[in-house]
This record gives sequence, C-alpha cells and structure tokens, in this order.
Amino acid sequence: MVMLRLSVSSGRIFLALVFLAMLCPAVAQTEAEVPADPTPSKPEEPTEGFQWGPAFLQSGIFLSAQHVGRMAQAKTRAELSGPFWSDYFQSVSNLHTWRDGDGFRTNYLAHPIMGAIAGNIEIFNDPSGRRLEFDLSSKQYLAKPPQGDGLGRRL
Repeated sequence: MVMLRLSVSSGRIFLALVFLAMLCPAVAQTEAEVPADPTPSKPEEPTEGFQWGPAFLQSGIFLSAQHVGRMAQAKTRAELSGPFWSDYFQSVSNLHTWRDGDGFRTNYLAHPIMGAIAGNIEIFNDPSGRRLEFDLSSKQYLAKPPQGDGLGRRL
C-alpha cells in the first residue's frame, strides 16, 4: 500500500475550512423575487417547512471538508491503524472535561467556528430564520425556541 505523505500546515487547513464555511451559506441562498412595486410590504409568513435536503447536503459538504483537513495531518493518519472498537471505547470514556487534548486554536477558534457554521446551515434552511436580519430585539431570539436548559431538561 502506498502512503500519501502530505505536508500541509494546520494554519492552511484552518483557512481552507473557513473558506469552505463561507461557501455553505451561498449554497443555501436563493434569489428573492423583486416586487414590481418598490414600496415595502408586510413580510409573508413562510408556507414551506425546514429544507432538509439542502441542510443535509451542506452539512455533508462541511463534514467532508473537515475530514479532508484531518486526513492531511500526519498525526491523524498515524492513528488510523489499530483495534478500532477498543480505541473507540477508550476515547469515549475520556470525554469528561473541556480539556480533550486539543490546543488553544482548536478549542477556542475552530470549535466555535464549526458551531457557528452548523447554526448558519440551520438558519439558512429555515424559511422563517432565513428572512431575519441581525438585531438585538426579541424577534431574533424567538426565531429559535429554546429546547432545554443545557442539562437535558425541557424548558
């Protein structure tokens, strides 16, 4: 088996992921119809539901970009051999705290960016969320109703 050796710095991988993340919203956007009358009208209520197909496609593209970036790292490729299930259970049993062995850039830059991308994929595929503009009013926060208190309890 021929092993492909790539030497890509983590900074370049990070920039590539950020670039791909910026492309995800462009895939979700559609052209809005321009009304013949330029006077502002009352926004229509969305009649369509959440766009699952595009959301899965965009999430898949983003996940693929993450895996391509990881496979470019020698340390990731070195860990691909070995007993899968015992390594899996050992990894899962060590997820007790914030400190998972990742560095500062991963924990405080990459992970929040990944969460923001996932949130944007949701908003861009939700007809009511897609029409919102950022502001500090209650309308912004009511677009996504709370699902729980963070401890597994429903609000």
